[in-house]
Amino acid sequence: MEVKKMTKIYFVIDDSGKIDHKNAYLIYGGFVFLSKSSLTNFNYRYRNYVNKIRTHYKEDKEIKSNILKYKDRKKFLEEFKNDYSFALAILNENLYDCIKKDAKAKGRFIDYGLKRCIKMVLKDLIKKDVITRNDSLELEILIDNQTIKSNGLYDLEKSIQKELTKGMKPILEANYMPLFKNLKVHVYYGDSKKSLSIQASDILAGTVRKKMVSKEEITFLNVFLEIP
Repeated sequence: MEVKKMTKIYFVIDDSGKIDHKNAYLIYGGFVFLSKSSLTNFNYRYRNYVNKIRTHYKEDKEIKSNILKYKDRKKFLEEFKNDYSFALAILNENLYDCIKKDAKAKGRFIDYGLKRCIKMVLKDLIKKDVITRNDSLELEILIDNQTIKSNGLYDLEKSIQKELTKGMKPILEANYMPLFKNLKVHVYYGDSKKSLSIQASDILAGTVRKKMVSKEEITFLNVFLEIP
């Protein structure tokens, strides 16, 4: 019997903002790559982008979203408009105070949002005939190491795995079908100082947050989820 090769999909994610009373939003933004080579190519293009704008910033400083000038942010969106991007927006004003005040509750809610957002991305890829429900998939999810607490990394991995292969069975639906039958999920930490794609995700997340604060329309994402 021929063993079907697993298709790898790469997610790279960073955040902007916090869950608290001072921030209106917590944003998770990132990019999706359907092959290792496309991720490598993205890193190469992002390095070129940074080299083009480097003279506007200190040579030894990582170019973070919070220091990015307007014209360079605009150039970023233009340079990477054809790359698959997504974002999760957590609207803090709609959250219960018990979530805002409890670190574990925040972690659980973030896990809930991330797995929903990742599921939306995969459903969108199915809709676009990029993948199918019958594919054997392996998700490689790289998250900035400041984003998720160390004790929450494994929980997030399990939570995403369960959501995509089992999900929540609707009460009135007798024949519930999971999104995928054969799926592996790996969640890793990354250091933005060493990862160009995480640096790009930081700019993406920061740009989404900035536009939400200023009430601008967000049109550059493939998938955008707002909760709760």
